[in-house]
Amino acid sequence: MCDICRQTICPSGCPNAPLWEPPACDLCENEARWEYDGLHLCTRCLHESITEDAEFEDMTAFVSESRDQWHNFLDFLLDSGELGADTLRKTRFDWPRAAQTYCLGNDYFFEYLEAKKDLEYRGLND
Repeated sequence: MCDICRQTICPSGCPNAPLWEPPACDLCENEARWEYDGLHLCTRCLHESITEDAEFEDMTAFVSESRDQWHNFLDFLLDSGELGADTLRKTRFDWPRAAQTYCLGNDYFFEYLEAKKDLEYRGLND
């Protein structure tokens, strides 16, 4: 029993209370801010975990969601050097890989999945 607060487990206001340490991310050891599927995750690992589990249909729906998104996808391909005049002449361009590369590096894809699939994750209290 604590001599100050007279409790066996000191509340946070007691000087003898243990210091609170934020939980570590289960994947990268950074400070965790979210819980998803029973794992404590930092923001980067949360985004990666959710987007890596996405299905190809979700990726194609995201890329073709609007004209702006399609143009952003084409800009990404041009900027990364994957799309050019020679590419368009080829009969076997790997569109699925290109869409996957674009989606996994896009923060808006996480927001799209979050809204579409009603993902269940919660923030950890500080």
